Amino acid sequence: MRPVRLVVLGHYEDINAGFRDSVATWEPDVAKILIRDGEEIPWDVPGWTVVDGDLPFQYAKNVNLAFTVTGNADVVLCGDDIRFQSPFIAKLREAAYSDPAVGVATVQLYGASPFVAGYWKRNVLDAVGKMDEQFAGYGYDDNDFLHRMEHAGFHTLCVDGIVASHGGGSTFFRRQSEGGPNVQITCDENRKKFNAKWGTDVK
Repeated sequence: MRPVRLVVLGHYEDINAGFRDSVATWEPDVAKILIRDGEEIPWDVPGWTVVDGDLPFQYAKNVNLAFTVTGNADVVLCGDDIRFQSPFIAKLREAAYSDPAVGVATVQLYGASPFVAGYWKRNVLDAVGKMDEQFAGYGYDDNDFLHRMEHAGFHTLCVDGIVASHGGGSTFFRRQSEGGPNVQITCDENRKKFNAKWGTDVK
């Protein structure tokens, strides 16, 4: 059985601490890696391997780092604004391996990206490759990866029975409120890059 590593990207200590608390409650034994950008989150987080991410922050670059530092393991990649209220690793893993065509098994959040909480099999990551780092800020980097994943013959599977809530981009919008990139502007810019790459008919 291939090992699994849980990875989260983080910038704000209060948001990330809430995520870590939920993981400690429901999945205390999973190997955990934090990709942090900036120094607000302490370097020494008990039970976690902490890796400094790329600065200035770019989501695609730091996800690529996450997929690299996990070596040959499967990856449960989460946003730091998801909060679990039930165990999730075993159910996600079972779903991911229920069919060779499953690329990512994700928590059922009714339309949220699988990058919010997804179980990525290593063979899928190897087949699809890295996230496209031309997408900066917020938006369409995940659409691009999932479109490539589908071209490689894999699909997304939503998993019922895992209880979780999602803050809906808390970190991105907080960065914006503090003078960081405007979420809508970067999303619009990334949509143009996505259209140039795939055409306007692809969602």
